[in-house]
Amino acid sequence: MSVKQKYNKTFDIMKGICILLMILCHLLNHNYRFIYSFHMPLFFILAGYFVKDITFSLKEFGVFTKKNAIRLLVPYFVTMFVLSAYGLWQAVAKENINLFLRPLLSTFWMGADEWHTSFGIISVNALWFIIALFWTRTLFYLILWSIQRIEHKNRDCVCVIICGVLTMLVSYLKIYTAIPPCPLSIMQGVNALLFYSIGWYVKRNELSPCLVVFSIICWPFAIYFGQIEMFGCYYKIFPLDVLGACGATWILYELCSCVAKLLEMKRKVWQLPIRFLDWAGINSLLILCVHEFDLRSGFIWSIKCRVPYINEMVFRGGELVAIHLFIAVVICFLLTKIPMVNKLFCR
Repeated sequence: MSVKQKYNKTFDIMKGICILLMILCHLLNHNYRFIYSFHMPLFFILAGYFVKDITFSLKEFGVFTKKNAIRLLVPYFVTMFVLSAYGLWQAVAKENINLFLRPLLSTFWMGADEWHTSFGIISVNALWFIIALFWTRTLFYLILWSIQRIEHKNRDCVCVIICGVLTMLVSYLKIYTAIPPCPLSIMQGVNALLFYSIGWYVKRNELSPCLVVFSIICWPFAIYFGQIEMFGCYYKIFPLDVLGACGATWILYELCSCVAKLLEMKRKVWQLPIRFLDWAGINSLLILCVHEFDLRSGFIWSIKCRVPYINEMVFRGGELVAIHLFIAVVICFLLTKIPMVNKLFCR
């Protein structure tokens, strides 16, 4: 099976759905196994799918790393700088220096792993994905460079196998050894190599329909029996979890491909929600960074509390999440109107 000729909007809609599901899980503070079974693997699979042809040389590696850093690390540091500035303001107002030191130390820790200090727990929350993706892209380039002499037909399979072995190794070290907290989200970056390489492989090769169907069948079993936590490099049943995530990605791709075709229809009732998902996918990096700021600062919650009508009302959990998402979307929409923000965060 090939997905090369599919409608391009499909991928943005997929990312839009997954970024909203991620925020939903964080806001409800619950590990929904259905969502966790595919939403983070999907991001890495899509990132691998869009890998361009690579030229191997020290010069090209330098150019690649520079572009990679500008695309991922600059938005990270900008977000953490804003968080540190906000923390400094809060520290002065509440006379608690820890409110400033935590985001400042987290900025340079850059780790998904928690570092327990006298200032509190130091870690990045949702932004671990950005740092991990930087390492995944860099390591994948080096892996391809190291096996470039292998025949093209075999090289793709060898690359996926190497990435799979590294992913299993990191998962084993993380779970079964007393490895100390690791900064820079390096282990998470290595852990994502398998899904990244799968996306790269799918674009370059025809997949057997039997393999696709088998992975789809595995998904419900992976939801019930397995468990993926890419943040912690954890796979309950490694082969089942990986196959299930790939099967779920394929199902979502086919569904979103059909949804994207509705944009061609003239009925506005279909176009508005689909265009919103498309917009969310295009601006997924900005939405992630705004969400990180909110997780640490509680900024959006403070906005809700300052609105008299909303503050006086009693909401259920789902209603609060809807209001929260609405305010976050409005903030992101306004930020996209700033040229510098649009250049740094938006595709």
